[in-house]
Amino acid sequence: AVMQHLAVCDLLTSCIYTLSLIGHVSDWQALKEFLSGVGMYVFLWSLYGSYSFTAALTTIKLLTIKYPFHARLWTKHTAHLLCAIIWVLCLLCPIPYQLYTTLGSDVYELVKDWEDLSYEDYIDFMQKNLKLKKLSLLKVWFEIVIELLLLLLVIFTSAWLIYEAYKVLRQRGNRIRREGLLTVIATAVVFTISVLPGL
Repeated sequence: AVMQHLAVCDLLTSCIYTLSLIGHVSDWQALKEFLSGVGMYVFLWSLYGSYSFTAALTTIKLLTIKYPFHARLWTKHTAHLLCAIIWVLCLLCPIPYQLYTTLGSDVYELVKDWEDLSYEDYIDFMQKNLKLKKLSLLKVWFEIVIELLLLLLVIFTSAWLIYEAYKVLRQRGNRIRREGLLTVIATAVVFTISVLPGL
């Protein structure tokens, strides 16, 4: 079930990328406004969803190996409920960015007419600029904390997953299947490479 939700996130992200490319090539103003508002929110929502579902996938794999009897009790309903919770939590992630860009556009409108600013507008500008700086710090710290936590979770669970798989297979005397280990390693490496530039 988690893989299906991860696929939906990737589909949403690719749709926004496609619309963004069309918006840059064409001169369609309505599409550009959509992309700067709702489109950016959906993009960030699906991006954080993709990060979260990847972390959930590696965690579920680890729990399945670590607690195989409990894993049999998990149903599709439980998996979809977990995914629904992830979707709702990821809805909250773009909010600091949206607040920052909304306040930033207000500050820009005031700065645009700098020479004609009245004293009240100047005070308003200074207050909004201070809020913008605070919101900027909040946005950056929020993004770093969320992305870093998910990155560490994927790396930690992947390493533990490899260790547990190696330990279980060694006890049974079976050889370790390279494909399974390479999939876990590739997931951790690709996820790390995709998240690190954003930090």
